[in-house]
Amino acid sequence: MNFLEITPTELLPGLKNGSICLIDIREPWEIDICTIEPSLKIPLGQIADRVSEIAKEKNIVFYCHHGVRSLSAVQIMLSHQIESKSLKGGIDLWAEVIDPTCAKY
Repeated sequence: MNFLEITPTELLPGLKNGSICLIDIREPWEIDICTIEPSLKIPLGQIADRVSEIAKEKNIVFYCHHGVRSLSAVQIMLSHQIESKSLKGGIDLWAEVIDPTCAKY
């Protein structure tokens, strides 16, 4: 499923230049532990109802803890004919590769 995923190193330039709409689909308790900013916070269970809040003019990337739930969010977006990607390895891999100050859980 590589065409549905983006690695942390591929994501970083888009975050820096503002071309990415990053969406954290984890639960509030997970967000309290660590987060990637800037990101919109929409729990996975609310994605289908909140599609209108997502900036479709940007490249949409979802993330979760390990990258499994975010692939579900990509599938929801595809059902709305909207392309998006999942952060491969989730915030866990992000913490390993990009931001070691991000708490792991």
